[in-house]
Amino acid sequence: MRPAISNNKTLSTGQSIQTELNSGRLSKKRAPRKRFASFDEAALAMRQHRSLYIAMARKSAIEIASARADRSVTIDDVRELCPPPDDIDPRVMGAIFTEKGVWESMGYVKSTRKTCHHRPIQRFQLLGH
Repeated sequence: MRPAISNNKTLSTGQSIQTELNSGRLSKKRAPRKRFASFDEAALAMRQHRSLYIAMARKSAIEIASARADRSVTIDDVRELCPPPDDIDPRVMGAIFTEKGVWESMGYVKSTRKTCHHRPIQRFQLLGH
């Protein structure tokens, strides 16, 4: 059975939810984020639950680095080409660069993102490929 919305129109569930959101009757509240004891624990959870996004982001990182003379890339570059889903904690985006023998750290640079207050982020160099 399709839900009826307040203006007496019957729509599919997705349409009615979007209509309710647009009208301001529902709020977009996120579920609280799980806290992890360490980066490794958070990165493992991200790899397990967001494996499709991780695979796409890793492919994007390799494409970016391969196109550059110094074969370097930052997470900002990856986010620009392959934006993460809204429910991914930005602090664990480094899981993209955890493949052994593929990436090497080149040091730190300032992030270009205002939302993270231009904090230092790692620049990685593509080793193989």
